Amino acid sequence: MELVYRGSAYKHEPIGLEITEGEILGRYRGTSWRCHTLHGLEIPGSANQHQPLVYRGIPYAGGELNAESGRPQVVVLSQKTQTSTLVKQSAAEAHHRNLQRSLERRLAAAQARNDRALILQLEAESKQLSL
Repeated sequence: MELVYRGSAYKHEPIGLEITEGEILGRYRGTSWRCHTLHGLEIPGSANQHQPLVYRGIPYAGGELNAESGRPQVVVLSQKTQTSTLVKQSAAEAHHRNLQRSLERRLAAAQARNDRALILQLEAESKQLSL
């Protein structure tokens, strides 16, 4: 089946999955709850580990399954901790500026309406956020 998403055409081949029901693990509202297991599921690209994996432009390598959670461990290939720290700091600063602008706009509107209760609340919020 050929599909199109945002102008890009691709072929979709449905995957046939074999599902087996396991033992009864519990009951919920009087109904038995069973564990279902998938068989024959191949992860695309798992045969070729040299294929680069990229998520939103950031390369990473899929790791082995975590023993506790059963989820794959992800190892980020790019070790740019300084860059990521700077990005986090700039995002925090931008968030702080946005909060400050929003609070100033709300305070100006409350002063225009001469709403003393709201003005007091906004001033307390400003002190709480240390703006």
